[in-house]
Amino acid sequence: MQRPSPPLRRSAAARLRSVLGPALGLGVLLAWSGDADARVYPVPLLVTNEDDLRNHYEDGLIDDEEFSVLVELLNNPLDLNTATRGELYDLPGVTMRAARDILTERRRAPFTTLDELQERIEGIDQMVVRDIQSFAIASPPREKQGFDPDQIAGRVYLRTGMYLDKFPPLENDHPNKTHKPEQLGYPNLPGTQITADMKYGRDYGAGTVLLFQPEVKAAVYDPNDRDFDVSYGMQGHVGRVYAWAEKDKLSGIIGHYTVGFGQGLTFDRTSRTQPNGWYKDVSVSADELFRRFRLTKVLFGGAGTHRADLGGVTLETTAFASVDDYDLYQYDMGMTGGEVVDWTTTETDSPRVYLDGQKIGWANLPNAYREMIGGVGLNLETTERSSIGLTAYAAHQDRTTIEGVEDNEQFVIRGGYPINEDTYGAVGVNGSYGVGIVDFFGEGAMSFTGGGAVLVKALINPLGSELELSLRHYGTGYDNPYARGIAAADQYLGMRDRDEQGARAKGFVDMTEKLRFQGIVDYWRNISLTTSNLYTYGRLQYSPIEGDLTLSVYGYRTDQNLSASGRNRRYGGDTDALYQSIEEEPATFDLADVTERSGTRNVAGIQVQGSPVAPLTLTALYQRMYTDSLLLYPTEEGPCDYWYQIGQYTWFKARYQPIDATWITARLRYRDEDVHGSRDTHQLDTYVQLDQKIGPKVKFVTRGLVGWKLPDPESDFKGYCDRQGAPELAGSCVADPADAADEVAEEADMFGVVWASVQWRF
Repeated sequence: MQRPSPPLRRSAAARLRSVLGPALGLGVLLAWSGDADARVYPVPLLVTNEDDLRNHYEDGLIDDEEFSVLVELLNNPLDLNTATRGELYDLPGVTMRAARDILTERRRAPFTTLDELQERIEGIDQMVVRDIQSFAIASPPREKQGFDPDQIAGRVYLRTGMYLDKFPPLENDHPNKTHKPEQLGYPNLPGTQITADMKYGRDYGAGTVLLFQPEVKAAVYDPNDRDFDVSYGMQGHVGRVYAWAEKDKLSGIIGHYTVGFGQGLTFDRTSRTQPNGWYKDVSVSADELFRRFRLTKVLFGGAGTHRADLGGVTLETTAFASVDDYDLYQYDMGMTGGEVVDWTTTETDSPRVYLDGQKIGWANLPNAYREMIGGVGLNLETTERSSIGLTAYAAHQDRTTIEGVEDNEQFVIRGGYPINEDTYGAVGVNGSYGVGIVDFFGEGAMSFTGGGAVLVKALINPLGSELELSLRHYGTGYDNPYARGIAAADQYLGMRDRDEQGARAKGFVDMTEKLRFQGIVDYWRNISLTTSNLYTYGRLQYSPIEGDLTLSVYGYRTDQNLSASGRNRRYGGDTDALYQSIEEEPATFDLADVTERSGTRNVAGIQVQGSPVAPLTLTALYQRMYTDSLLLYPTEEGPCDYWYQIGQYTWFKARYQPIDATWITARLRYRDEDVHGSRDTHQLDTYVQLDQKIGPKVKFVTRGLVGWKLPDPESDFKGYCDRQGAPELAGSCVADPADAADEVAEEADMFGVVWASVQWRF
């Protein structure tokens, strides 16, 4: 079982996947225009549910930020007739220019269908409309549809599923061996999500998300041995609940919500490109193998916005407050025994967690700390394309919410928050200005501890293309846990928007009606480490038959330390160890000599999507991965030398629509992350999915997946290269290279996933 990602921060591996790319020069990128945070996604989207999105994410075709945006849009489709320009910008294929045109067109007449976008908006074609089907709706005023304007409308969504797996008991078991709850006899029960979201007319609404799933339910702390005792089992709880109202110039929400402002550098809990105010949130994500549902960390309390017209300018004022308890991943906790310590310089151990007297691992301790937040955002809009704003917030943390924890010094949260500061916050200013085909955006912020950060970008929108250029400086002392600006994958003490300087160009250009190029170049510098890094990405997409055939080739590359080169490097790793090494050995430490976290990862792939007959869509993908990992291979130059770890990944998917209301999808996928050896994943899986509409208001989806963890014997030259080709010594126990190939691999492990969902719109 893979351990869950920490709830306070995305995993390093997921972040690293989001910043990989092929070597494309910055000059090439500047010669055309491209997409940046303009959500012109780097791959065509043909999805109906979260699992389809997750497939794109696992393929490395969208990053974790894009995945979060799309899940939010999937759960909360945008209405073309009410969404703001910034919100429309998040839709696949909708550029800033197209978003402005949508606002202009809907003033003339509201949109009645998504297909009208092709007819009324220049630059939006059939493929864009196809990609936004799951993320947008067009609902004109109810009175024009013949409905009572006070009618209640909304949806009810139910989804349930489980991961089918057997957990054998540990051999030579002992209470202090780390267990999974299933190894202690707890059944692997399904998880269920129920979402209800409704509107009364256009002015009022309410919603809730209920979750039922097996998980750790309670925790009690023993201060004598610094351990936690927990219970486990099926638990039902309210994941989201809220009610909102919008009337004239006032709007407000109570319950769960997200809020964000400007470029997200001062405060942002949304997944949006340009947030401005509060948003209701029903986003729930199942993990990659459907072991449990996850809720993103949002606010609980209330927020309100007042809109005032001040003689040609508009002032929006949003105030928000929140008090909520949050879970904490056990390995993000450092036990201090009541002392005030700096966890970056003083070693703190993760707690031991016991269930039924047996030690368990990878646990999320429920309601481990409480956070109280208050803030305000002001936005003065002088024209449709120019504004200036102010954002400020303050927060306080209480770590005494678990029974037995008497004060905040019993444990620390290792990463993601200011060190030894229970009260924290930030203040910042942001602005935008547009002229012609260029829009400028910027934000500057300062945290309460005195650290500063600045982000500026320009978005250029010539017809048929879009280009974003951005510069960023996030000071080492900018310890703001609620910043969400443009940033590389690196974290400094658990925060992305910190200890970083960078420049990025990102965009696309339609070279012809049938040929599109997309690319990214991101150069950044870790200030404390004084290391420079480079990420490049490129994708060439050819559509000779619009809507029926698309050919794409792509590649991406990350170099984690430009000052170090050669195959004797290891890609990946964590920056925290490097920071600690510099602090301990400031005079002798040379990052150019560091082996860990100084290599490259390179990926090249091809994707083909076509419709040989009208109701059938076929998609195939193959990609090859080359990663520095300190692997030794026989070479012509010498007995053994360092070379890439080579992996491959491929899948084939068919989607068939026998009748208008029915879709059948099947996929076969194969992955081997070490073709010549036995490292990492070697797996085959396949699924079949049915999407069925029942009338105009009900949709049913079900999927069954079965997979095999394939046998993966060690390479036949491993014993040879482990000894660097040296002659075998008398009495040596090193295996003969010829014998290594004859090792008997274990049989493949089988696993499965099943889930079903039903949605009713009323």
